[in-house]
Amino acid sequence: MRTGHYRSHVDGVASSGGRRALSPGDRRALAVLVGAPLLVFTVPALAGYPLVTGDDVIQNFPLRALAGALVRHGHLPVFDPFTWSGSALLGGINAGAAFPGILLWALLPPLAAWVATQVAAYAAAAAGIYALCRLGRLAPLPSALGGAAYAFTGFVSSQAVHVDVVEACASLAWLLVGLERVAHARRAVRPGWTAFAAACAACLGLAGSPEVAFYAALGTAVYAAHLVLHAGGERWRVAAAFFAAAATGTLLAGVQLATGAAVVATSQRASVGTSFLTAGSLDWGQLTTLVAPHLLGGGPIGLRPYVGSYNLAEIDGYPGMLALLAITWLATRWHSPGAVRWRVWYLVGAIGLLVAIGSATPLPHLLAHLPVVGSSRLPSRALVLVALAASMLLAHFADDVLGTAATPVPGTSPGATAVSVPSRPSGRETRRARLAGAIAPLAVLALLATAAIGGRTVARAIAGQSIGPWSVGRVAPWLALDGLVALAAGAFALWSWRLDPRSRARALVAIAVLDIVLFAADQSSLAPVYARALQLPSTLSRHLGRLVGPGGRFVVVDPSRAGGIALDELGATDLSALSHVASAQGYGSLVWGPYAQATGTHGQDVASPGAIAGTTFDSLGVSVLLVGGASFMDPVHSPSSRVAATVLDLRPGHRTTRLFGAGLQVATVRLSSPAGARLTPADLGRVAGALGLVDGRGRPVRARTLVAVGTTGTVASFGSEHLAAGIVVRDPLRTPLSRLGVVVTTAAGDALTPTGPLARAAAPPHWTPDGTLGPYTVLRNSRAAAPYTLVPAPGGPGGAGRAATVQVLPAAATATAASVAIDTAAPATLVRSVADIPGWVATVTHDGRERSLPVRRLGVVQAVRLPAGRSVVHFSYAAPGLHAGLGASAAGAVALAGLIAAALVRRRRGGGGGAGRRGAPEDAPQREPRR
Repeated sequence: MRTGHYRSHVDGVASSGGRRALSPGDRRALAVLVGAPLLVFTVPALAGYPLVTGDDVIQNFPLRALAGALVRHGHLPVFDPFTWSGSALLGGINAGAAFPGILLWALLPPLAAWVATQVAAYAAAAAGIYALCRLGRLAPLPSALGGAAYAFTGFVSSQAVHVDVVEACASLAWLLVGLERVAHARRAVRPGWTAFAAACAACLGLAGSPEVAFYAALGTAVYAAHLVLHAGGERWRVAAAFFAAAATGTLLAGVQLATGAAVVATSQRASVGTSFLTAGSLDWGQLTTLVAPHLLGGGPIGLRPYVGSYNLAEIDGYPGMLALLAITWLATRWHSPGAVRWRVWYLVGAIGLLVAIGSATPLPHLLAHLPVVGSSRLPSRALVLVALAASMLLAHFADDVLGTAATPVPGTSPGATAVSVPSRPSGRETRRARLAGAIAPLAVLALLATAAIGGRTVARAIAGQSIGPWSVGRVAPWLALDGLVALAAGAFALWSWRLDPRSRARALVAIAVLDIVLFAADQSSLAPVYARALQLPSTLSRHLGRLVGPGGRFVVVDPSRAGGIALDELGATDLSALSHVASAQGYGSLVWGPYAQATGTHGQDVASPGAIAGTTFDSLGVSVLLVGGASFMDPVHSPSSRVAATVLDLRPGHRTTRLFGAGLQVATVRLSSPAGARLTPADLGRVAGALGLVDGRGRPVRARTLVAVGTTGTVASFGSEHLAAGIVVRDPLRTPLSRLGVVVTTAAGDALTPTGPLARAAAPPHWTPDGTLGPYTVLRNSRAAAPYTLVPAPGGPGGAGRAATVQVLPAAATATAASVAIDTAAPATLVRSVADIPGWVATVTHDGRERSLPVRRLGVVQAVRLPAGRSVVHFSYAAPGLHAGLGASAAGAVALAGLIAAALVRRRRGGGGGAGRRGAPEDAPQREPRR
């Protein structure tokens, strides 16, 4: 292979006062790696459309904003009063409330903090891999290609929808940098680099993504073992330093690990099996996304939506065409001099792929016994190791083909500094590498051709399900562009040796940039949202706050998120943390187990019909229910069809009201009875004559009714000038009516039946309509409990007394403490409409004495028993595991300070001890480019 005069500043440093300075190549590379996310995230945000979507909108953004506000006001971010009727914030893990980046949220407005978080996470991920490659003696351009592949394609890029995952990936990159420096630094500075590695390990544990943290720890352990095995005489010292870094980092992250483990133990994940653990495993069809990500569609900029069987953001691990080329290219040079530097990445990537297809391996049965990890899911997130390995192999491949690779001097460690001993493969080795490199692009081309020819049959086999509107034509432009990238990569593998080094470098950069742009443009995670949807409180949320009232809560039933931007402007789901209108719902990985079971709110804007119909939401103080018609009315294919489903059961002389969930212009109502019922057409006619309508406020609607009796049912005709919110059915017969079929036909000709999941659950007089709010109908709860309620003590006399005062301490934004003064003539039970999650304690001051009270669970809320007379009850929340976690973190901070102090003392003494295997950066000899 011709190498010509390619100059890349291999060592990338210039001596300046005994310190290393960045070379021009380093500055250019870092400017691109940092500038790209800065441009991508800030420009849309400045235009009013920040790139935030999915879980970031409804979970990560609001929870971090809440945690930042608590830190800004001097409070520990341990409790969220706005979701799930009171839930753990720090222990809930997803908020990343203890991650260092939370300081951005304490200092900046939420949207500015969000953009800064995105930029910092992606820039850190790219720069971390760049630094790792440079420490491996790779040139700036190959190192930049590796950093870009890691951060801007595949797994890390797709996980933009989960910023906590991206922060964990960035922490992993810098943790490996720390280990690399520990292994090869002089003994004098090794404690300092050990402290650096410990801090990065702590960030990995604090990022709020336990699955990625665990899988990253697996890959880190493999790389650490590789470094130890090749550390020569420093092996035991390096191993000890690694252990110290791991132990210190784990202790530092103790505040998150301890509180998170405590919440997991009482969450809906407390007792899950391997089937839950393997949820999110890749199947063989989904593996195609690793080589051809656009076969089944993509995101909002792509031509057609993704139609696969699982969330694209969780399985889209495409590392880039050049990385695929590098994997097969370098495999042919397995025994070449210097190959030991990159062979370890094949092992790391293989482990990640093996874990990602977990359901097809015995690994889940082993992982199920681990704390926290055994209660997690999404093995697909082990693709972080595939992304890491592929990016490092790409960097080594690029360094090889650009003519900058060099081998260590024989007899030194594999990681030792190379000194002018070029690794020139033979002609046969070069031809074998070129042919092997072309395998991956050709395989991708074959897959694209198979999909184009096989059409829906092939796509359905890949998706593992029915694929709806998918067709080759809908994705053809993207398949053509993917094919173009594959052709370019294949041509580079076969004929790049004919190019001069400068042209070769330009070709690599062109292919990489085109591939990254195409991938990013067609993924679902980088989607814009209206900035005003996140600037809460909004007009809608303020109106909702007035409807809910002080101490009340709201619930939204909109499983399809048909409300769109209005749903966000209301503060639904976790966005209530920004609107400060409390909700009985929430969205996240962890929710208190009894609460999830009783309310059915562990999901995206859903709730259990049983909880709505019963007393669960009453006890939680839910005063407003926002609903849409889809939860009440089901479409009927033909207005004349007989409805066999149970719709209404009536007793003689009684009436019932069925709401529509939305305003309808009712034209007719058809009544029918099932086969075998003892109802004559005349009976149905009498019932139809007693039909009525209610308006949007629950008031009767005066409407003209004409009854037509037929053989297949009875039709009542209404004047369609009225907008009705429901129908009232009364039984004027002496015989009970059961399974009475009702079909409502609107003025527009739509035929509907009130058999939706909320048709029975949300009905007057329990829930009454009260107008609309945005796209939703407002239902008021006539039985919502007050924040504090006195009920008679079991076995005691009636009449519980009265609540004299209620005072919440400190500010309402924290809600970790509250006091209430009670006057009662007889022993009573004080019920507090806050979820009884573990951690709440109560004390009572009575007759001048203070004592602890057991907080009892009454359904899902808190209750304490009080004696007769005047009592002052104080509730306070202490996050389970917090004290142990703070103690562990304090111990970790002491250990970290000790490492830093040791480094400073050794530096002041002028070194001490021998050099590491590679030597300090300033001691590294310069290396000539290979020619």
